[in-house]
Amino acid sequence: MTLPLRRALATAAVGLAIAAIVSLLVLGLPAILAPVDRPETGGAARVGAPFALIDAAGRPVTDRDFRGRRMLVLFGSLAGEGLARPALQVIVEALRQLGDTAAAVVPIFITLTPDLDTGEHLQRTLSAIDPRIVALTGTPETLAELARAYHVPTRPLPGSGEKIVPDPARLLYVMDESGQFQFHVPMPTAPDTLAERLAQHR
Repeated sequence: MTLPLRRALATAAVGLAIAAIVSLLVLGLPAILAPVDRPETGGAARVGAPFALIDAAGRPVTDRDFRGRRMLVLFGSLAGEGLARPALQVIVEALRQLGDTAAAVVPIFITLTPDLDTGEHLQRTLSAIDPRIVALTGTPETLAELARAYHVPTRPLPGSGEKIVPDPARLLYVMDESGQFQFHVPMPTAPDTLAERLAQHR
């Protein structure tokens, strides 16, 4: 092979290599850098939802009525013996420990047994615990949908096979002044633990 021929082949090889690199940059790199279709994992936790319910006196109440205050949302049932009453007592004691800053917090109890927790029953029971507690009720369908939005824990209903029902009063949901989820607290917990967490996350 003559020297001029070798030089021509070398020049052609270099040209092909440069063309390949340019093609990769122009065509391949955008594909490499293109966003991959994957679920979002960042941002605020998707807990809670706007609501339109009824208080113990039969008046309409929405989540917007509590803007500017933090909501302590507890789902439960006051019918029979359960976790709701002890959890409410924890909340009340925690608010007492917060002192004057408790004015910026509103405890909200949402019943999941509206057929048993009538307005009169809610008003009488919660007034005896603490009149600051706002009792809310609604249709079974509305309450069940709201419980799903808050990811209320569930459990199998004994003796019913596959039926799953809410297992309320297991979690207390803390929402900020704009109605957005801040954190939850497993219940029951010590009142001073709850008060400390509320004070830390103002």
